[in-house]
Amino acid sequence: MRNGFLTLAATSPAVHLADPASNVEEAVQAARRAYAQNAGLLLFPQFSLTGSDCRDLFGSGTLLDAAEQALWDYADRTSSLKMLSVLGLPVRVAGLVKSCAVVVGSGEILGMVPLDPDTSEVTSSQSIKGIFVSYGTSLTFECEENSGFSFCLHPDGLNAGASLYLFPDALVETADSFEHMLSDLTSLSRETDGAVLYVNEGPGGASTDGVYGGGAFLLDRGTQSAIRMPFCKDDSLLVGQIDPRLFASRSRDPGKRKDRFRPSVFHPDATEDPLTLPLTPHPFFPDSPSAFQNYADRVLAIQAHGLAGRIRVTRSKTMVLGLSGGLDSTWALRVCTEASRILGRTNASILAVGMPGFGTTVRTRSNAERLCEVLDIPYRVIPITDSVRQHFRDIGQPEDRFDAVFENAQARERTQILMDLANMHTGLVVGTGDLSELALGFATYGGDQISMYGVNATLPKTAIRELVRLWASRDERAGRILTDILDTPISPELLPADSDGGIAQKTETIVGPYVLHDFFLYHFCVSGATPRKLLRMASHVFGDQFEESVLTQTLEVFLKRFFSQQFKRSCMPDGPVTGPVSFSPRTGLQMPSDADSKLWLADIQNS
Repeated sequence: MRNGFLTLAATSPAVHLADPASNVEEAVQAARRAYAQNAGLLLFPQFSLTGSDCRDLFGSGTLLDAAEQALWDYADRTSSLKMLSVLGLPVRVAGLVKSCAVVVGSGEILGMVPLDPDTSEVTSSQSIKGIFVSYGTSLTFECEENSGFSFCLHPDGLNAGASLYLFPDALVETADSFEHMLSDLTSLSRETDGAVLYVNEGPGGASTDGVYGGGAFLLDRGTQSAIRMPFCKDDSLLVGQIDPRLFASRSRDPGKRKDRFRPSVFHPDATEDPLTLPLTPHPFFPDSPSAFQNYADRVLAIQAHGLAGRIRVTRSKTMVLGLSGGLDSTWALRVCTEASRILGRTNASILAVGMPGFGTTVRTRSNAERLCEVLDIPYRVIPITDSVRQHFRDIGQPEDRFDAVFENAQARERTQILMDLANMHTGLVVGTGDLSELALGFATYGGDQISMYGVNATLPKTAIRELVRLWASRDERAGRILTDILDTPISPELLPADSDGGIAQKTETIVGPYVLHDFFLYHFCVSGATPRKLLRMASHVFGDQFEESVLTQTLEVFLKRFFSQQFKRSCMPDGPVTGPVSFSPRTGLQMPSDADSKLWLADIQNS
């Protein structure tokens, strides 16, 4: 503490998954930078010594032993720094593995606090490599000896006398998760008249189903003192100051606030009567132009950092994707260009592939080719008609039978080409399929349903349309091409073109309007609305746009396909989470493939 002020710091150093020794190197360097800026306390993210995405590896004694050793190594190597540090790691407690925050200072471990939300352990002692240290949710620590200013790692500690609450986190970034966390903790800081220091894991911690943004902030009695936005390009250190003397007169009545504070990322509306709600036809993204621009920038950052992280880990030299001239692959191409920028590469590291088949139109093929030309992206055309015809002959499929075999054979041939090209060019196949298609199962199993990294997997079709529209308004070179792509009917182009050479197979004619499917998808998955309630809500929002019969028919299609197509979602590739709905079989929707939709369909009939 200098001149009566206490300098606090938070950092999100690069994460090496399941490699505590390398994480210690990053942590020690961060500690030295913080100490050079006069920090008296440094906060690291929740799993700073292991990374948060180790999953089942957290049950491995090998990793747990290495994490404990890394903790002692950090304590020893920073013992000369007159500064407290708070690190996160998994620890074995009474036969269980718990996420813990550990306070380190002067080469010693001063205490350990479990971070699990439902943990209620009383203060006791816990062994770390044979040394017993204080353990429990109610622990508080003084920032400096006899300073009278203490901090806690459980929010109830603010009501028990502590002045500062430290929140080390490992929260998957979505378009608005950081803002929700900031809002929730600002309310806590204001209500308890205390300070809050928050830090999240940074990019690199994981890319399987989500990306971490490394956001951080310091709140002083409800007021922002310092803030670092997610994916900030500045130094990884957040530094801010508070005046401990201003907390001296705050209430220390333990009975002031009894309820447990649990920050929430999503806030589904629980109102029973949807007709009174301010419902929007596009619940996945904000309505106002300025808010949508912020949403779009955040979504692109999440997707591109996730892809860039996967490229780094796999040491891939090339991003390979099928470019059809449709919305999904167009936006995936934009994500690839942003990932190239993050990686310090040129767009020449992207390989876009056009694979015209029986239904490919001149319009879509031309748009794909012209877009690559404008963006200086290599574009390769590999027709698939001859190879698919040979396949038809091999299996005895008539070429004029336009059934599922006719369509799926083309999708699987395209996927085979992309996978083999990725092998040839030391590359990674970037998936282009979106959340709406996954919800409906409108993808070929073993075809466009798989990739090596699906960047659009949590973005609905309606959001992708608006993201491309915003891109068109911002990019003069590509604007006209993107506008024509927006005007092109949505189609997989697997059936032969019509007599005028136009698209004959229009997706929304087959399954219904995506604006309705996305509306149903959001309220079914996020707020748990019943089919009867979904129809009332849709009638309220879309009553002037669609007949009641269209709403009912589309909801029936949604429910039938949503349940019957779960098997395709049970083996989805990795991809970043960008919003409130994810179908990842690892961290998203948990649903059996054999579930029947008849109860939900019956609810429609009874409405």
